Amino acid sequence: MTARPPRERGFALLLVIWVLAILAVVAAGFAAGTRSETRLARNLLEAAEARALAEAGVARATASLLEVDPRARWSAEGTPRRMSFDGGDIQVRIEDEDGKIDLNLAPTELLSGLCAELALSDDACAGLAAGVAARRRAAAAAAAAPRGAPVPRFGAPAATPDRQDAAFTTIEELRQLPALDAASFARLRPFVTVYAQSERIDPAVAPREVLLALPGVDPGEVERLLAARAAAAQTLAPLPPLTGAEAYVAPGQLHAATIIAAARSAAGASFTQRSVIALTGQPLTPVQVLEWRQEIEGAAE
Repeated sequence: MTARPPRERGFALLLVIWVLAILAVVAAGFAAGTRSETRLARNLLEAAEARALAEAGVARATASLLEVDPRARWSAEGTPRRMSFDGGDIQVRIEDEDGKIDLNLAPTELLSGLCAELALSDDACAGLAAGVAARRRAAAAAAAAPRGAPVPRFGAPAATPDRQDAAFTTIEELRQLPALDAASFARLRPFVTVYAQSERIDPAVAPREVLLALPGVDPGEVERLLAARAAAAQTLAPLPPLTGAEAYVAPGQLHAATIIAAARSAAGASFTQRSVIALTGQPLTPVQVLEWRQEIEGAAE
């Protein structure tokens, strides 16, 4: 057998080395891709777990609002309630829409008072008042135009106007007002609504900022009311009045509420679910979902 020249043997060795190098690069790329896909799958699973926890929090809060015994219902004035499940943590808040200022019906002086309480700029306050008034005039003109019979909304009587004629159908429509910047909208958003269906607010569930926005209200009486409200959570005792603000407040019965559930899974993934529900009073469909969205931090910025 004839031996190969040294030059051929060296070329063959070099070829083998190159092939091994290429195979090593391919194997490394495959391994990296596998690790990335595994990490992505794990992140998706953890996100799904956090989302499931948040949705479970919304479901539990909704069920509490359907309790026959008032003492068994969760507070609807925005007080956080914590729960744990499967190693995860859920914080739930229920906000009765009757405790907020209705963009479609509330007197404009309530909105002006809220602007002042939140220390918004003069331009933002003036733009808010003018923009809301203009949209209300346009909505009134649209409602006066001939059309078909109104459609009742979330179990309301047939005489209730259809929300298609409302000045605002969502809170986010405030962003369309030119003078209202993103920061001002973010400040206003927790305290205004389109679901209260009332010119007045319910002092039993209104947040401090809304109560202090009432024209002529005594801040000391507001603090006493808040203290009495906390003490009466289980006893259902009557609350002290707000002297001078009678024209802007009225007791209400919960019919629509915002539920915010912020969840963190055992692995550290987080998800916040915001929903607005209406209590219809119908045995077969006691709850109607009006809004259902993921709450993204900083979305209004």
